[in-house]
Amino acid sequence: TLLEFRRVLFRSKLYNVSLKDFIEILHYKKINSFNFIINCSSHKSFKKKHYNQDRDIFIAKKIIKTKCKLIMLSTAKVYGDKNNILKRESSNCRPTSAYGKSRYFVEKKIQKIIPNQYLILRLSNLVNFDIRQKTGSSTAINCMLKDLRQKKIITIPTEKTIKDFVTMKFFLSVIISCLKKNLYGVFNLSSGFSTDLNTLSKLLIKGYGSGIIQKK
Repeated sequence: TLLEFRRVLFRSKLYNVSLKDFIEILHYKKINSFNFIINCSSHKSFKKKHYNQDRDIFIAKKIIKTKCKLIMLSTAKVYGDKNNILKRESSNCRPTSAYGKSRYFVEKKIQKIIPNQYLILRLSNLVNFDIRQKTGSSTAINCMLKDLRQKKIITIPTEKTIKDFVTMKFFLSVIISCLKKNLYGVFNLSSGFSTDLNTLSKLLIKGYGSGIIQKK
């Protein structure tokens, strides 16, 4: 994901891009030299409600009153409910999952720390096809693919479940568009297309050549 970020931004010929490990940022003295920081890392503890250890909050505090802007990758889970009504940025946020709650907490914190220096993108399901055993990302599609590969089973909810999948190409095009327009604020990042998990499961099984769907 990070390498694709850098490759696309370089290809755009609009930006000089540096890829920094978070440990480097901890003691980086030239933070003022950046126009934007896109944070793609997180500490595992934030999922356990240790919100103040979140790296977005740390970066926000580090760039106060600089020209630098933080781009935070949030989630549509901040809205909370499971129905398929189209959500607007002004819709009420009532997160129910630990992940949704932590991201919403961090959003509000960042808005207070750097009021005019943030861009928060509430992502749908990003498709990055990373099914490594130990370090792969746990996106909806990757979980389905891992189960199919290891158990020949895809498990989905009994009730009809609709998700919105965003491709990496589309996601990066939105990032570049936001940078060009120097946007700040909170925005939903969505494909605008609904995908039924049952239909998707059948397509994945067909492509893989075997497997069954388990509903629970």
